[in-house]
Amino acid sequence: MNVISPITGKDNVKYIKSIETKGIIEIYKKILNSIDPTHLFNGIEEIKIFECKETKYRFYWPFNLTGDDDYYAKLGLLDWYYKTWKIEYEFALKHISNGDKVLEVGAAKGDFIKKLKEDLGAQVVGLELNSKADEYSKLNGVPIYNVTIQDYAKTHKDEFDVVCSFQVLEHISEVKSFLEAKVDCLKKGGKLIISVPNNDSFIGG
Repeated sequence: MNVISPITGKDNVKYIKSIETKGIIEIYKKILNSIDPTHLFNGIEEIKIFECKETKYRFYWPFNLTGDDDYYAKLGLLDWYYKTWKIEYEFALKHISNGDKVLEVGAAKGDFIKKLKEDLGAQVVGLELNSKADEYSKLNGVPIYNVTIQDYAKTHKDEFDVVCSFQVLEHISEVKSFLEAKVDCLKKGGKLIISVPNNDSFIGG
């Protein structure tokens, strides 16, 4: 088994632990009985977690484990899934100036970029892979497109002062191209803001 880091493309990684997929499915059935993720594992019995020794980035293997549109659409129906405000938004606000052009990747319903538009007069764009992106766009009055950052970057290079994403990177399988596309969308000297879960949080413990 040759596992490579999705960031560096090198095999300089270390094994952390394994998780049986049947246990994940059982938790979903117990807590979120409206969602059955069985098909997403495609017969895979075990997920492994590795760490890139060079960057300390932890990732799941195999890489083809991602949620589909139906999965995220059902999650979006849960009243706690798309929070209107998060603590990481407060941090990001400190690094965004009046009138900045901001792209949020994984914008959900657009609550964050809506606030940027209203409070800072920011020019905002959101990307959201949930098929309800157009509905969310109309709901909050901000442009949200159902397109990947990789495709969006092809026609929007060097365009934004800030590109951000919150609790999104851990859902991505094509990590390297995801990050590269976000950087491509930034103007020279622009800011890239990324929020991810804390491995050392009390939940993780």
